[in-house]
Amino acid sequence: MNVIFPKIIITFVFSFYLIIFSTQAQNNQISYFYSHLPPYEYIDTNNQAAGLGIEHLKKIFSHANLFVNFQYYSIKRGVNLLHQGSVDFASVISPDAKIYKKFIVSQRPIYTITLGVLRLENTPPISQITQLNKQPFATLKETTFLFNNLTKDLQQKNRYDVKDFTQGERLIKAHKLPYFLIYDQPKKRIASTLTFDILLKNPVYLIISKQHPQAKQLMAIINKSMNKHN
Repeated sequence: MNVIFPKIIITFVFSFYLIIFSTQAQNNQISYFYSHLPPYEYIDTNNQAAGLGIEHLKKIFSHANLFVNFQYYSIKRGVNLLHQGSVDFASVISPDAKIYKKFIVSQRPIYTITLGVLRLENTPPISQITQLNKQPFATLKETTFLFNNLTKDLQQKNRYDVKDFTQGERLIKAHKLPYFLIYDQPKKRIASTLTFDILLKNPVYLIISKQHPQAKQLMAIINKSMNKHN
């Protein structure tokens, strides 16, 4: 009895867990984790998901007849929730072998992201990311995880983390740092004395954890829809 009873409990919990996700799928309800990655993903003044990437995602999920609940978390917490199956989807830039080992990745990219440096107009321009190995530069603290795949040749000793775009822009304008490594900002947000050098353009893909009980089914819906509408 002591052996059988725990097995019954485990089986019941696992079955109940699958039923929850099955019900969500039948109701076409899914969730997407995002973090602070302006101008692609961020929370607007109304505490709603906003950004260029969010708009792309809304179209993709709409074409797939899925109703998405955007959920904002820190990157560390969001990744943990993905593996727990508490959140369905997220996105990743230029996925590497480590990502493919733990996640199912969409067949097509959802959009392309631009990485570059913000600088004063009279600061020497740069064209390669490795040039920052000899220069101090700022980055958004929250996007450090997302830089990993793109900046493997970049030494981190010269990096200074800032909490938001405004702080980074202020450091550049005050001549405290020469470069601010960021994802492309809308022109209207860049002061007239600043300019943006493009260093990399990379595709962004949807991902779902392989530990998710409906990973294959949900990604199949996305792939079928994207193949149809692209």
